[in-house]
Amino acid sequence: MGRITHDIQREVCYYIDKESASECKRKRQKGRSKMQFNESRRFGIEIEFTSKGFQSFRYAGIGNIARRLSEATGIEVEPERYNHDTREYWKLTTDASCGFELVSPPLKGRAGLAQVDKMMTGLKQIGAHVSSKCGLHVHHEANDLDLEQLKSIAKLYAKYETAFDNLTKKSRRASVNHYCNSMLYGTEDLQSALNRLDVAHNVPMLCKNSRYHKVNFMAFAVRGTVEFRQHHGTLSGAKAVNWIVLTQAVVERSRAYRVSNNLPEGREFKNLVTALNARSNNRTVAQDDLGRDAHWYFYRVNRQNQLAA
Repeated sequence: MGRITHDIQREVCYYIDKESASECKRKRQKGRSKMQFNESRRFGIEIEFTSKGFQSFRYAGIGNIARRLSEATGIEVEPERYNHDTREYWKLTTDASCGFELVSPPLKGRAGLAQVDKMMTGLKQIGAHVSSKCGLHVHHEANDLDLEQLKSIAKLYAKYETAFDNLTKKSRRASVNHYCNSMLYGTEDLQSALNRLDVAHNVPMLCKNSRYHKVNFMAFAVRGTVEFRQHHGTLSGAKAVNWIVLTQAVVERSRAYRVSNNLPEGREFKNLVTALNARSNNRTVAQDDLGRDAHWYFYRVNRQNQLAA
């Protein structure tokens, strides 16, 4: 859908293929988003993928696939049996739902985003593919957040889940996918969900003691991270990088400003952006080029999905 106009470490600007880079830059600079990318907060990503010729791809051997990916990217990739251990290198494992899973080490800053983009390019080069069974999971370091701030993440996502749904494919919306269920349980309405989250007295209660929700808090006890599981499988560097920036903005907003139990005026993308631009101590949460890029990118995604509905 989009492409990178120039080196991601210098400036990241995504645009629709038929739109000029200068027009994208003009609109991006004009944008009102105050999302800021925290260069110090570490993140990790899990990329699920398969292949159109899955059987031959699988029988090539996971070690061979890791080697080819290392050669394509110049980044170390090690094959391993399925595990949940954090490594200091990219690891490739099998995945029961999709086929394969590529897991990053802890990354941070624009250099980390550049690695994600390079890995997406490498996966396409070696013949990887994604299907509706695949997902893209992002972990954000959250050791500096207390329970009230973690509650704010859950409440913010629940409030604007409709907006997040419209940024993803239909296979990842509401509770259609068992691996990324809604933040609202069963027939629960939004107000009931916000009230429930507000009185949670431990972290697992924020996701009903299950990691299979759009935001997984079970990872906090093990890794000190919050995992965003909703995004559909993709091999697009633009989608992955902007999703990392957007979900980190949710974390930063919740760290700086407590989310109330009041129902939002609306649950669409524009309302989400307004919430992420909320002020704390008379200061906006932040503003930078990556935040504006993510705002503009997902504005286009949201608009295209609305037109396609």
